[in-house]
Amino acid sequence: MRSEGERSVAAWRRARPSEPLEEAIDLASARRMVNDRTRLIVLDLLLPDGFGLELSPIATKHGVPLVVLSSVDAPAVVEAARDAGASGFFSKELEPDEVLYEIDRLLSDRNARTFPDHTALPALSARERDVLAGLFAGRGNRDIAVELGLGLETVKSHAASLFARLGATDRLEAVRVARELGYDLALPYLGESGRAHRP
Repeated sequence: MRSEGERSVAAWRRARPSEPLEEAIDLASARRMVNDRTRLIVLDLLLPDGFGLELSPIATKHGVPLVVLSSVDAPAVVEAARDAGASGFFSKELEPDEVLYEIDRLLSDRNARTFPDHTALPALSARERDVLAGLFAGRGNRDIAVELGLGLETVKSHAASLFARLGATDRLEAVRVARELGYDLALPYLGESGRAHRP
């Protein structure tokens, strides 16, 4: 059985037999393929050698629109793609014809953007995100304090604020809720529109 991505590629080849299409199996080969003649990049997020959004700086350098096609469409992941400069984000649950329609729209209008509606993300401060990263790594408050160069009480205060924003009562629930929102994947890629504002 073919994956959703393979079905989309096959649909593109059928609908656009004369349109050049290059496929990359990993981030390294994708980096080598992108150049000033590239019209559009459609990428998955979870690649064997990295996270797909790592390709964003190269796409920006060459002025190439970037679209994410992924089975992971949690709110923080969608927001990270937007922050990274992607023009669109499509779930792999979409039918290939729907994906092709949206790609055609993006190719015909370089200013077009298409993202799914999603739950609004909690407005985490930069320090709350730092603490969340520590929680994902399984660190206790004392270790997080040492790593961040903060006092233990300061870390506890940021953790309490983080729990409140996530609607969690303890660190285990905070990690679970944050994973459901996609923060475990997206945290390093979220910028200002990802609601990370340094206090």
